[in-house]
Amino acid sequence: MGRVDERIQFNIHTILREGSIVMIRILYSWRVKSGAEETFVRAWTRGTCIIRETIQGANGSLLLRDQNDPSIFIAMAHWDNLEDYRAFRHSPFPDPESYRIVKSLSTFVSATICDEVQDLYPSITKIDPCADPQAWENAFLTAADGADDVR
Repeated sequence: MGRVDERIQFNIHTILREGSIVMIRILYSWRVKSGAEETFVRAWTRGTCIIRETIQGANGSLLLRDQNDPSIFIAMAHWDNLEDYRAFRHSPFPDPESYRIVKSLSTFVSATICDEVQDLYPSITKIDPCADPQAWENAFLTAADGADDVR
């Protein structure tokens, strides 16, 4: 999370669509220390919400956990374009405390920059998880219980 270690080499390929740069997704992965998973998720969530609220071009992220290796967490961040992401990487992290916590509880594994080709993933709810975490959690739990429409 935050500025990616400059030693990591990226193979960056940008697709142009009708003269403008397409949205990109960044896939990050970390190996989290055993017993620190809950704290890691809280710090990642806080930092990600602050990034989305304060950084131009940041549109939020999704955090996943590997079923085969529960110490591995993978995030997919959604950015308007490569330029906004690069500007973020080369600026101070907007929430140093959450960055410090994530860094202390995990080992950064990788980052991959991907061009967004097609997004067919519908939103579970129209509730903003950063603005109202409790309402989002309630809507998500309702959806998980089998409700037809939580919007």
